Amino acid sequence: MSLAALYEGIVVHERVVAPGRRFRFRVAMPLMDLTAADPSGLAPLWRRERRAPMSFRRRDYLGDSATPLADAVRDLVEERTGRRPSGPIGLLAHHRTWGWVFNPIALYYCFDVDGSTLTTVVADVTNTPWGESHAYVIDLHDATTDLPEQPKTLHVSPFLPMDLAYQFHVTAPGPHLDFGVTVVRGTDVVFRAALSLRRRPLNRRSVLGVLVRRPFLTHRISLAIYRHAAWLWLRRATYVAHPTPVS
Repeated sequence: MSLAALYEGIVVHERVVAPGRRFRFRVAMPLMDLTAADPSGLAPLWRRERRAPMSFRRRDYLGDSATPLADAVRDLVEERTGRRPSGPIGLLAHHRTWGWVFNPIALYYCFDVDGSTLTTVVADVTNTPWGESHAYVIDLHDATTDLPEQPKTLHVSPFLPMDLAYQFHVTAPGPHLDFGVTVVRGTDVVFRAALSLRRRPLNRRSVLGVLVRRPFLTHRISLAIYRHAAWLWLRRATYVAHPTPVS
């Protein structure tokens, strides 16, 4: 089965601490094989490094844009874990849609040389409006059901403090794809976020379907984040300033 696909479904954010709120949003994201040729038959709806309704721009993603993205992912995983991924790497993320992209999280799925064993997932988190990012490396070698907690490193929401930790839940891309983050302080759950997606073929018809059924999707994601923040501010959620000055 080809790694490249289109995944559609919902993202859910659930704020457990007061004022609590559950936030749902429908999304559609391509899973792109970074080690294979570009998907054929998608032009003119999708192009690489060229203007199109949907376009992939290397500078929008992890690491130095002068380094091939697959190499940047392998370098990061090797630096953090001591193991260098040897197989295909899939990127699940939004591409530029009508010129705009914002990825609160971009997921890199690293497989063993057999192409089917998932060994590592890189969760590259970006905050807004600061435009900072941090990549959390989730090592699945010898992993049990419960993955180790990782301390929160990046200031993402101005309504959540930094003294928290992340518990990740990961499944390999297949007919369904799930990814979850539970934000905890000790044994107390503070926040949950989850992606629940279903696989579809990646072709011109499916890309056109996304553009028609979910117009200006990436613009709407950015707007929804600010709208949710305004809701929390109006209900007097505790504001947490950015811990360091940002130029």
